Amino acid sequence: MRRQLAVLLPVSLLATALTAAVAVSSVQAVAGTGVYAGWTRTGTSGTMTLASDGFDSPSATWTTDGASLDVPSGASTWLGPTTPFGAYFGSSQGKPYLNVGTGGTASVTTTYTFAEPTPAGAWGFALGDIDADSVTISATNASGNAVEVATWYQGVFNYCAVSPKPSSCPAGTHDDSPVWNGVDTLTGNGSDTSGAAGWFRPTQAIATLTFTFTKLSGFPIFQTRFAADEPAPTPSPSPTSSSASPSPTDSPTPTPTDSPTPTPTDSPSPSPTDSPTPTPTPTPTPTPTPVPQRPTAPIDLPEQIAPEGTTVVVDEAIRTNAGQTVRVKVTCKHYSFGRQLIAPRGDYDLCTVRTFAKSGRVTVTTYGRPAKVVVALRAPAIEGFTAYKKNKRYYTD
Repeated sequence: MRRQLAVLLPVSLLATALTAAVAVSSVQAVAGTGVYAGWTRTGTSGTMTLASDGFDSPSATWTTDGASLDVPSGASTWLGPTTPFGAYFGSSQGKPYLNVGTGGTASVTTTYTFAEPTPAGAWGFALGDIDADSVTISATNASGNAVEVATWYQGVFNYCAVSPKPSSCPAGTHDDSPVWNGVDTLTGNGSDTSGAAGWFRPTQAIATLTFTFTKLSGFPIFQTRFAADEPAPTPSPSPTSSSASPSPTDSPTPTPTDSPTPTPTDSPSPSPTDSPTPTPTPTPTPTPTPVPQRPTAPIDLPEQIAPEGTTVVVDEAIRTNAGQTVRVKVTCKHYSFGRQLIAPRGDYDLCTVRTFAKSGRVTVTTYGRPAKVVVALRAPAIEGFTAYKKNKRYYTD
């Protein structure tokens, strides 16, 4: 499988108050009520924000030299409530995460720089799709010194082997999971599988966090999710003694007067006139202007198509604000002859296009020959919405 973080507690005047706040947050997280990170991305950098105690907004900035990069919505690939990470922080369904891939390089590095040193033990992260690759974790504290990460490890699991299972998981049995070396590295089995993941909870305050991602085969991608303990609720102020409810007064209840009830007058009720009631003129209903149709989540098409090998064009089905699924069409052409190839399987001389009906993933495999690859996204106009279309062209020279 291909394509797919968490946070500071407010400073207390008393050490006991700080300890109590951390304890409350941990209980909330264990109940599966943590919060997941939000993401922004501009090119190969962006921000990560955890809306929880102890973290600024944004919580961290990140940068990577990864060849492929996107922020999926979490609608089809997620960590369910019965996974270890989901049981602690809650399900990640519908929560975005960061996907980083090696492309054609041997390894890539992604570094997070936190706005303030993180709270110890109040947050965690999960690394997913660790199969044909490995991830080495390193960190530094506020003084710039290396931090030991071995104690952060919480376990490995497969998010496709539980129920409910993400819609992107293929049918069948999924028992693959990565291996932790006991020090700093999570390693996959070397081949492409689905759902292999591991999770961690930092036990010290850190200032930077780095993931060094190394491919073992193919063109792997790994997923990163951050989550934090839910913010502690703000206590309501206790009522003061001065705000007590007023007692009833000693004033007696007034008695009704002896005034007799007035009798109706003898004036007759006016009779209706013989004039006909005018018929109101109907106001014409204006025709609504169609709303532009657009995807409900950001679409991050690949920066480039690999000259040789498989590139994920889209990782999951794209839905629009009109409730439609965007059609993704990929075509390949020779530079000089202009011959359009046939999708979905394509011409083996240039490329092969595959569409996975269940998840909506679309991939294109190229074979080292120069080709012009066109990705076309389409959704037709329907009542109240205009048509949506987007094209992107690539050259595999």
